[in-house]
Amino acid sequence: MKNGKNKKIKEMLENYGIMMASAIPIVLIFCILAFTILGDQNTGSGKKGKDEKESTSVYVETQSSSSTIPETETIDPMSLRKDAYPEIQDLMVRYFKAKLNCDVEELKQIVSPIDGYTMEGLEYDMGIPDSEAFRRVEDYQNIACYTKPGLLDDTYIVWVYYETKYENIETGAPCMFKAYVCTGEQGVYIYNGTVEEDVSAYLEEASQDEEVAALINSVNEQLAQACESDEALKGVYDILWGEVEAEEESSVEVETEAAAAE
Repeated sequence: MKNGKNKKIKEMLENYGIMMASAIPIVLIFCILAFTILGDQNTGSGKKGKDEKESTSVYVETQSSSSTIPETETIDPMSLRKDAYPEIQDLMVRYFKAKLNCDVEELKQIVSPIDGYTMEGLEYDMGIPDSEAFRRVEDYQNIACYTKPGLLDDTYIVWVYYETKYENIETGAPCMFKAYVCTGEQGVYIYNGTVEEDVSAYLEEASQDEEVAALINSVNEQLAQACESDEALKGVYDILWGEVEAEEESSVEVETEAAAAE
């Protein structure tokens, strides 16, 4: 009897062991699944937080960058503008080259009407006659155009800065002349004729502008400084200023009358 009972207990233990052995893998599977799900949730939460942080960072950076973009500067159309029109700059370069070469035919394409421009007059301006050899021109350099709009459409008032390089003199002489530039079928040109009364008054008024006056004064000061630094250049202008002293005109105004089309 006892043996039979022991045998039955042994069988129950063996069956229980089999059941436990079968249950262990199932429990392990549930544990693995549980950890996997929790891990994914944690990872997802962490990633989302990071993305939110990065997104916020980008937004702040964008806002900061946009605040540093400068506003478009408004340009006063009536202000004095330097080298604002390439076609006018090119016109003046051609003008000085033709004048330097005493090329009347080329000047006909640049100045209209051409009255007052003759071979003899150009040679005198260049200091070619022996009597004017003390101021013989070698080159025109550093040309710059300061422009205001004219009274009429497609017209301009131009104050042209340049430096006259005389032969055997190291320092260039700062000079300036005023030109009235119009636009025709062939492009811009220097107008050398008479103008209507209202246009003439407008040109005169523009010359009294504070910016223009300051520019002319600056050129006169530069010329005076150049003469102080170069005795040879001073010698040239001592003669030139002596010739025009009675008329009480500045060097800039003399150049204007000699070359400008008003």
